Amino acid sequence: MPIFILQELSLLLNYLVFLLLFQIFFKLFNVRSIIFLCSLLTIVLIITFVFQPYYSIVMIFLHFTPSAVILIQTKKIFHASIFTLLQSIVLGISWFLSFDISMFFISNLPAIFILHSIIPILLLIFIKILDNRTQFFKSLSYTRKKYTLLSILILVGFFITSCARLLLLYTTIVEQLYSSIVFIFYTIITIFICFNIIVKNNQSDYLDVLTKSVESERDQLVFFEEFYHDYKGLLLSITRHVELYENELALELIKKEIGYLNHILPKNEMKTLQLVGILPIQGILMNYLNLFNEKALSIDFKINQNIDTLNMDIFDFSRCLNIILNNASESANSLIRIHFKKHTKGLTVTVTNDVINAETIDLKNITSRQYSTKSGGHRGNGLYILSKIVAKYNNVAYNIQIEKNLFILNFMVNYLK
Repeated sequence: MPIFILQELSLLLNYLVFLLLFQIFFKLFNVRSIIFLCSLLTIVLIITFVFQPYYSIVMIFLHFTPSAVILIQTKKIFHASIFTLLQSIVLGISWFLSFDISMFFISNLPAIFILHSIIPILLLIFIKILDNRTQFFKSLSYTRKKYTLLSILILVGFFITSCARLLLLYTTIVEQLYSSIVFIFYTIITIFICFNIIVKNNQSDYLDVLTKSVESERDQLVFFEEFYHDYKGLLLSITRHVELYENELALELIKKEIGYLNHILPKNEMKTLQLVGILPIQGILMNYLNLFNEKALSIDFKINQNIDTLNMDIFDFSRCLNIILNNASESANSLIRIHFKKHTKGLTVTVTNDVINAETIDLKNITSRQYSTKSGGHRGNGLYILSKIVAKYNNVAYNIQIEKNLFILNFMVNYLK
C-alpha cells in the first residue's frame, strides 16, 4: 500500500481519537452528533482503505463536516469556526512533528506513525489544562454576540492557508515545511485573538451585572444605616415609657415597629436568590423581586437546587426570563409564584400569576404578533418573541395554561442528549 494512503488512514484514526477525546473533555457535541460523526469517519476510513482516494478530498471532509454539525446544532457560526481552528491546530501540529519533521531524524516508519497517534492525545490534554486555567470554553458558552463577520474572516483565512498548504504538498520539502509553519502560526494567533475578544466582551457584560449588584448593595447599606438610627431612637423611646411606667404606650410602640420592620426588611426571597450562580439571571430576578415588592404583590419564590449552568445560550435564556416575568408583572392582580425546579431532565421555570377575566384570554393566539392580554392601546410582542427564541432550540420548550383565575407559564430547558 502506498505511503500516502497509510498517512491518510493514520490521519483519519487520529481524527476519530480527537473527536472522542474532545467530547470527553469539553462535551461540545450532543450524543446523536458524536455517533453520526464517528460512524461517518468509520465509513470514510473504509472507503480510503479500499478505494485510496486523493488526499485533499479526505482533508476537505475532515475539516468541514464536524464544523457543519456544530453550526446546525448550535446555530452559531462562531462556535463552528473556533472548532475548525482547534481541530486544525491539533491535527496540523501532529502531522508537522511526525511526518514533516521527525522523518529527518527517525527512519523507522512504524515509529513515525506511533508518534503521529500520540501527539494529538498530548495536545488535547494540554488544551484541557489551559482551559482549566483560562475557562475558554466556559467564556465561549456565555458569549452573547454572534461575531458573524469575524467568523467569516476566520473561515476565509483558514481556507486560503489550507489551499496554499495543499498546493505545496507535493513540492520541495522546504516549501512544505514553510507552508505548515505559516498555517500553524495563523491558527494559533487567530485562536489567541478570538480568546481575548471573548474575554473582553464577557468582562464588559460581567461589569454591567456587577454594577447593578453594587448599586443594590449600596441601597441596602443606606437602608441599614437609616435602620440603625431608627432602632436607636426606638430603644430610647421604649426605655422612656418603661421608666415612666407607661407600659401600654411601650407595647403599642413595639407593635407598630414590628409591622414596619416586616414591611421594609429584606425578604426571604433574597436568601433563595443566592442559589442562582449565574449573575445575569440573578440580576434579572433581583430587579423583578424588588418590583413585585414595590407593587405589594404576594410573592412565592422557590428554587429547589443550585443553578450554575444552563443548556441554553445565556443571553437567550435572559431574554426569555425577562419576557416571562415582565408579562407576569403587567398582568398580575395580587399574586405571583416563581418556581425553579432542577430535575433529572433539566430545568423547569414555572411562573404563575392571578389575572382578571382569565376566560377572555385566547390561548391559541396568545403568542401571535401584537396580541395582548392587557387593555388599552399598547400591544405587546413579548410572548411572540419568546416563541421565536424557543424555536431555535431542540431542547427548549414552553407551555401556557389557564386554571380558574391563574395564568401559568412553564418554561423547560432540558439537558442535551
